[in-house]
Amino acid sequence: MKINDSSLKEILIKAKNQSDVVTDLKAQELIEGALEKLDKKTKMLKNLQDKLETIKQEEYQKQRKVIIERNKSMKWIVFIFVLCIFTGLLTPLKDIPYTYMIKSIKGNTM
Repeated sequence: MKINDSSLKEILIKAKNQSDVVTDLKAQELIEGALEKLDKKTKMLKNLQDKLETIKQEEYQKQRKVIIERNKSMKWIVFIFVLCIFTGLLTPLKDIPYTYMIKSIKGNTM
């Protein structure tokens, strides 16, 4: 909920005008004290709203980041993947493990 500064100022001016009408000093002091408390609370509320906006922006930026977590099982999967690639490359059959299927689809296996 945003605080409208103009409406807040209007309320404070009305309260001050009403306090001028009051002749009792104690009542006027109570009104001024209440106005000061209101000012402090509104400043604190505005600060909290600003903090909330910055937190929302930070969370929005965090959602756009990719987070990579380390996992032992992924290390083994990558290791087996690399092992399979190198065993296919290090065969005496030259390029057959990687090109045989493509050549067989085209119809030329020799």
